[in-house]
This record gives sequence, C-alpha cells and structure tokens, in this order.
Amino acid sequence: MASVEVNILSITRVFDELSSPIERLLRNPKGKVDSDEQSITRFVLDDDFFYHVQTYVKTGMEFPDDEHLFEMVHPPTYFKTWLQEDVEYRRMWQGITTVSQHCRSSLNEAIYPIVGLSYHIAEYASSAVNIFEALLDPLRIISDHTIPFSSFEAEDARENIKGILQLLQDNSRETSRRSTLVLKAIGIFATTILEDEVILRALDELLSNRVPKDAGVDDWEKQKALQTIGKPDDSRYDP
Repeated sequence: MASVEVNILSITRVFDELSSPIERLLRNPKGKVDSDEQSITRFVLDDDFFYHVQTYVKTGMEFPDDEHLFEMVHPPTYFKTWLQEDVEYRRMWQGITTVSQHCRSSLNEAIYPIVGLSYHIAEYASSAVNIFEALLDPLRIISDHTIPFSSFEAEDARENIKGILQLLQDNSRETSRRSTLVLKAIGIFATTILEDEVILRALDELLSNRVPKDAGVDDWEKQKALQTIGKPDDSRYDP
C-alpha cells in the first residue's frame, strides 16, 4: 500500500506546489512591453520572481516529462479507484507531463539566460571601470599640447583609445544581445505559465472530487479506499 500512497500524495501535491508560484507570477506581471516582434508580459527580475520561478521549475521537474516514464512511476492501477475511465488517466498524464516539459524548457530557455545575463552584467560593470581607467593615460597624452600630434607617442595613444573603445562597444553589444535573448525567453515563459495554469485548473477539477483531501492521514476510511485498489492490472487502460 505504501507505493500507492506515495503516488496519490505526489499527484495531489503538484496542485499546491505548482499553483501557488504560478498564481503569484500571474498576479505580479508589470504590464506589457513591446519587443521587435510582439507585445509580451514584462516581469520584474527580482528575488521574489526568482523564488517563485525556482519553486515552479523544481516542482514541475519532479514529474516525468515522458508518457511511458510517467506510467512506470505512476501506474494507472494506482488511480483506478479515483479515475474511472482510461481517458481520465490519459488526461492526467498528458497534463502533468506537459507542465513538466514547460518547467524543463523554462530552466534552459529562461532561467539559465537570466542568470547568464546577471553574471555578464556584473563582469561588464567590473571591466568597465578598468576600461575607463585605461583610457586616462592615452587621453592625457592626446590632450597634452606639448606632445606633437604626429608623434609616435600621440599616434600610439590614439590607437590605444580606438582599441579600448572597441572593447567597450563589443561588451555593450554582448550585453544587448543577452538582454534580447532574456526578453524573448520571458515572453515564452509568460506564455507557458498561462498554459500551465489552464492545465492545472482542469486537472484539479478532474481530481478534486475523487482524491481524498486528507490523503496521507492514517484513518479507517483511507485504508478502506486503498484496499479497493488491489493488485496491478494495466489491461483496463490499454489504448
């Protein structure tokens, strides 16, 4: 019975642990911002945002993102007391695996780029100080009227300035490129969040009147319900 209990608990837990951060993220978008392609939801990339995103992704990735793996971990026989039709079991695994896929996609396409951008900006800010300090000496040379414009020293200073400014420009372009990627990633993330909210609402409606709200409580009614499950028999869920 323990394996059945674990599966029931893990499925019912997904609604609480996924719905809370999703609701928080949907409640706190900061309006719209126009990108080159379309108007997308804009979020503030603060600690609160990252906390809820991490909770959402971590919880979603605990579930398989593949149909066959899901059936191995959560066999249909574990749910036949609550899900009376094979189509209901399919709805459950399709919804949960879709959310899991979205969470994995959000990790790779949103969280990693955002973290990468934050590190790049920190490095850019640090290197910018050194870059501007490196400009001081060549700028002093070309500003010194006692040094002939055509002298080797002045020419070398001008070349150094060009190289330093080019480095600064390259860093700025890389920051802009990363920012664009993050902007697009957040647009994708905002879309999947909305899709997940719809999926979870539908699954909650499917299971809310069937899975005991006190799942995990060792009472007589719970034990009686679990005892009706019996031995695994996947034949009733064959496609």
